[in-house]
Amino acid sequence: QLTSDSEAKLVQVAELAVARAEFQSTIAGSEGKVLRMDVEAKQQSLKAQELSVARHQVLSPIDGVIVDVFKRGGEWVKPGDAVARVINLEQLHAEGFLSGDVRPDRGQQVRLQKGDQEVDGVIDFVSSERDSVSGEVRFLVRLRGGTFLPGDRVDIEW
Repeated sequence: QLTSDSEAKLVQVAELAVARAEFQSTIAGSEGKVLRMDVEAKQQSLKAQELSVARHQVLSPIDGVIVDVFKRGGEWVKPGDAVARVINLEQLHAEGFLSGDVRPDRGQQVRLQKGDQEVDGVIDFVSSERDSVSGEVRFLVRLRGGTFLPGDRVDIEW
């Protein structure tokens, strides 16, 4: 009888151990789900912060060098407000005006000079109209490399 009772008690203890293990497994599964939900919430929070940072960045539409700053950190600006002036030294154009009947051709090769510096260029644009006051025609020359800076005055060789 005692052996039978002790075996019955051992079976109950084993059943309780199984129930406890199943319960711990359920708890672990629930904790895993809670941790996964916490990770997802943190990922969503990170995306929201990254979006907020992206909305507060100032980006230039061109690569170049900042030469003027109109606004400082902490100042309110609206989309489209100029906050800085950027120049691209890799893609320069020389602007010129011709008077009289002379009219350059688009695509024409020219040479620009300033002192001992020379740079080849191509006429990129020729205005379709003559200025009514001066009678001049505006044209642009795209430069091919060189060391000229924006604002330099140069001579043109046709």
